[in-house]
Amino acid sequence: MARKTASVIQKRGFISTDKIGNDFAYGIGTPIMDYSKSKVPELKQLCKDRGISNYSLKKKNELVSMLQSYDIDPSKFQSQKKRAKAKAKANESKDLKLIIESIQTNTSAGQKLKKIFFDRFGKNIQEVRQSKGSGNNNCHIDFEILVDGVWYGVEHKGSTKCAPIDPKLPPWSQGVQFYNGIAKSYTLGNKYAQAWYTRYIASGHIGSKYNVKSQIPTFEEWYEKDVCVIGDPKTAFGSELRSKFRNEETDEGGCYDERAEMTRIFEVSEEDCETIKKEALAIAQLVLSQKNYWLQIQGDLNGEFHCAWFPELKLSQITKVTKDTKCSDVQFHFETDMGFNFRARLRWGKGQGFSNLRIDLR
Repeated sequence: MARKTASVIQKRGFISTDKIGNDFAYGIGTPIMDYSKSKVPELKQLCKDRGISNYSLKKKNELVSMLQSYDIDPSKFQSQKKRAKAKAKANESKDLKLIIESIQTNTSAGQKLKKIFFDRFGKNIQEVRQSKGSGNNNCHIDFEILVDGVWYGVEHKGSTKCAPIDPKLPPWSQGVQFYNGIAKSYTLGNKYAQAWYTRYIASGHIGSKYNVKSQIPTFEEWYEKDVCVIGDPKTAFGSELRSKFRNEETDEGGCYDERAEMTRIFEVSEEDCETIKKEALAIAQLVLSQKNYWLQIQGDLNGEFHCAWFPELKLSQITKVTKDTKCSDVQFHFETDMGFNFRARLRWGKGQGFSNLRIDLR
């Protein structure tokens, strides 16, 4: 018996050993393994086999914790998998449809949504409809409500976690962005793309490391067909690179090592900070002005949920900008004069180093 599992033995039963030499305890419920002998690649493979997401950048102790949590309650990870990024747009459409139907048919959930709106603003929601262009990247509202005979745009932010909502925090505080923007809209996005291309593509680094045989595209071709597309890469080089990680056998991984290195070495000057402050302010002002109301829901409209309505959020200036040194991506924090702060995160939207370089405001 392994000493390190003695406390588990006392609670759960006897010890056995799996094929890679891990001791684990059997007894009541699901076995809890001792993963301390496993190496990081083995732990990541176990995460992948169990359908656990967001493990790629985790350290060993974090991977061990995730696997042990899975051993205790696999259903928790199964529910997370259902709401995976690949299904995010479908889930969002389903949520919006339920909100609209609940208000239109005056279900108990719809009554609650309307009552909380009245309690906050002293006005009734007369009607609700899906916004024209909802789901389109150029449309910045999710649905519309009729109040005092006027149609207003509403932005919805939701979470499956049923927890009280802090009205002092902005409605996107649970981590979701309020604007998805391509990096092409920002000077710093172009600078990052050039640095990435020079260091990893033109140099032959990615081609050699990941065995990509396609011809290296020019910067201009790569920028237009891979960096700026809202979708999968379109160059032969980018498509082949993506196929190394997204195929019938796997749907995980990417150029994470390169992303981590670029985040660490990417130089941001005071001029860069001032530029992104001005550009982010202009975009945020435009986007926020289109969202007359915000609806935040945490929980399930078919069961228990918390909700809160917010008025239009106005922004006149960004008072301070700082670069985040702890984020895995290049990220900036903005402080404003209107009582709420937000971030700009530069990231790859369709796989690390593949395509859709973007700067999200959140």
